Amino acid sequence: MTSDALLFVTAVYDVYGSNSTAPEASRPEALWQRLAVIAPSLTPRLHVFSDRANAPAALPEGVTVEALPLDETLTFRALAGVTRLPPLRNVNKDTAAYLKLQCAKAELLWRASEGRGRSATLLVWLDAGVSKVAPTEAVALVERLVCDAAALAASLAAPGAAKGASLIVPGCWPRRHPGSLAAAHMAEAVRWRFCGGLCAVPRPLAARFASQLLQAALDVARATSRLTWEVNLWELLESEGALPFDWRAADHDGSLLRCLGAPALQGLQASGLQGAAASASAAASAPAPATASAAASAPAPATAAAPGSSRSGKASTASSTR
Repeated sequence: MTSDALLFVTAVYDVYGSNSTAPEASRPEALWQRLAVIAPSLTPRLHVFSDRANAPAALPEGVTVEALPLDETLTFRALAGVTRLPPLRNVNKDTAAYLKLQCAKAELLWRASEGRGRSATLLVWLDAGVSKVAPTEAVALVERLVCDAAALAASLAAPGAAKGASLIVPGCWPRRHPGSLAAAHMAEAVRWRFCGGLCAVPRPLAARFASQLLQAALDVARATSRLTWEVNLWELLESEGALPFDWRAADHDGSLLRCLGAPALQGLQASGLQGAAASASAAASAPAPATASAAASAPAPATAAAPGSSRSGKASTASSTR
């Protein structure tokens, strides 16, 4: 399998500006430093959205940085007039701009899928600061994650595999009763059904994920006049059956980076893809090329047409490092 079949996506933005009370760990300088720790393991499969046009010197050659002002994203435009915040939050960290950026993760995955990730079968969101969940073993865990994700990407390339594909998302909480998912609850406090720091999305689902996530954010905002966290919205989409979610038990520790391992491949095998999974495991052990192809390195357009916004249909058969 070539490196083009798998793409890791992340973002580094200054959402706090001159706010002196913002946590240092969430500022761009700290995020770039944490990303630099694991970037060599992700290169050349790493695409970074940012408000700067070039990668810091600490990042290895081969990392692609795409400059995209946040106010040009569909998410920020759609939520521009929403400024009220959840009452139970980290007041220093969970600002309006921060929450909007979290909600933009799905859109950024979709943008990557239409640009550099056009040839990918799997896109994986990975928070830029994810190495803090397991500081002493982050590099080893990310190297394992790359192998696991590459195996999944190869499996998805098998004929018919994409038809039964799901979003693979690690999380902390068991599934809740639908009655607890009213809009008022979704905009009150963060909910850890999903961790937020990692999300693996088969490319055919990227546009639906982006459009339905944005519609869910707008629905909650209309009902409560508040912003909320992306993980709350992911839980809402899962409860509605709007998208196929494959939940993996994890926490904000090393288990977050192990969630794409054997159980995910076993799920593919149970779907009758034993041969694909076996060949995927072999493909995952092959080293990636030293540099990405010119086509893979081409940045996505600065603007993109909005995916469809409906989230009424059921799933078809076809962070966080907080």
